[in-house]
Amino acid sequence: MAEYPGGMEHTTCTTQTDAILIDKRAALDNDLDLLVAHELAHQWFGDLVTCRDWSHAWLNEGFATYFEVLFQKHDKGGDEADYELYHNAKVYFDEESRRYRRPIVCNTFKYPWTVFDRHTYEKGCWVLRMLHNELGEDLWWKVINHYLRKFRDQSVETADLIETIEEVSGRNLKPFFDQWIFKNGHPSFRLHYGWDAKTKKGNLWVLQTQDISQDCPLFKTSVEVRFTGPGWTKNFKEKISEKEHRFSFRLPSEPFNVEFDPDHLILKKMTLRKPQKMWAFQLIKGRSAWSRFAAAAPVAQWGDAASLEMLERAIRREPFWGAACEMVRALGSVKTESAFQRLKGLLKIKNPKVRRVVIEALSQFSHPAAGPLLAPFARRDPSLHVQAEACRALGALRDPKWLPLLRSKLKERSYRDVVSSGALSGLASSRDVSALEILRRNSLPPHSAYHRLTAIRALSDYYKIWPDAVPWICNLITDPDERVNLYAITLLGQLEDERALGALQTAQKDPNSRVRAYADEAVEKISAGIEAKNNKKK
Repeated sequence: MAEYPGGMEHTTCTTQTDAILIDKRAALDNDLDLLVAHELAHQWFGDLVTCRDWSHAWLNEGFATYFEVLFQKHDKGGDEADYELYHNAKVYFDEESRRYRRPIVCNTFKYPWTVFDRHTYEKGCWVLRMLHNELGEDLWWKVINHYLRKFRDQSVETADLIETIEEVSGRNLKPFFDQWIFKNGHPSFRLHYGWDAKTKKGNLWVLQTQDISQDCPLFKTSVEVRFTGPGWTKNFKEKISEKEHRFSFRLPSEPFNVEFDPDHLILKKMTLRKPQKMWAFQLIKGRSAWSRFAAAAPVAQWGDAASLEMLERAIRREPFWGAACEMVRALGSVKTESAFQRLKGLLKIKNPKVRRVVIEALSQFSHPAAGPLLAPFARRDPSLHVQAEACRALGALRDPKWLPLLRSKLKERSYRDVVSSGALSGLASSRDVSALEILRRNSLPPHSAYHRLTAIRALSDYYKIWPDAVPWICNLITDPDERVNLYAITLLGQLEDERALGALQTAQKDPNSRVRAYADEAVEKISAGIEAKNNKKK
């Protein structure tokens, strides 16, 4: 169904977005198998057994999201599954830091559907990953089978899952659920490593730096510390329970590398200070793709010729596309001529997902050679997303000679209007006044939702040079397409222009609870912005 943004787990008959039907070219970049896996998992977690009320929605959505990861591991391997978990953590951290934090099980909400957020889905997924690791493979599956058999055709609460675990394993995991499900947050670690040559000990200082409160206490967890040296590997299991720990590890010789939670089994934020040579070793010889790309940003920070060469070499030899993408982003963060030239050489990479990120990185450079480099990709590429990214990148250069090429791509048909939407974004990034009329037209019917959302976003970006963007977007609040009106409300909140208050206050009375909720948040942002300005004047 075209109206569906994703899927819905109707019992025995899942309904899904029409975007799941992809052609051969779109398949180079798009894989919606995880959507299918998610909705299929709901036949057990959500249909056969379902949450008693929405405060326990993670028992439906957290499970379905984690089973996406399990399917990914079965289908494509551990690196693909880890990359999915990496992105799940990122979107949860973003919501937690930018918007709000709450316990996963929470019965304080204005609208029931607001619990279907990144805490419920992605953090819930991570909690199940940690539970899986805590129980071990055999016990995990015994618990899952017993849980489904015991509660089939019934509604459940989190306490029922805890009880099932105790029945099967004999273990009391209430403390685990108390800190991860019924309280806020996650641990943030600051670590410092040093080597004592006299005692042949590696010393690791561990500090929990998250804001400690009654709702977000110190976290207690087991963690692995891995040392790799010449011909040896040593793994140590340690308990974290205090704000600060100092660990010493006797080792055969000075190690090449040290990793804290090397298999990424704990949901956490972390900074680690260790010698540059250790980051270099990890970038090239890390056991997992996650470990390798985690070293890319620290290596890029050095900014010297040797580190940039090391990054380029790591990208070219990296077998997993996701790790290569993160390494390219790290290389692109170094805004030097040398970094530009190395990115230029990476345009020949065959994997379209990596090539797309290379183009995205090149667009951040105001370099005279960028336009001629990117134009061939904007004209045609086997990958829709590479072509669209090149269009966006050309526009960002703000060189009027590329505008005719971008306009020519507006009529190019593609899966989900990927290419033409990229051209629209490029025109918007150009900040050329002649693009305004094109953007206005594309923000209205009968253009597709993909075009309209791109155009609305672009018009909000024109706000400083076209103040009438605010009343124009206000008119879209009453659009019959919910995707359009919710996006319009969100953008108005971000602009923090008090001229939008009247339209938004009307939207606060809309019969649609989603419209009301989005309008509430937008009004709150604008009001806070006005208050901040008034306080500055005082």
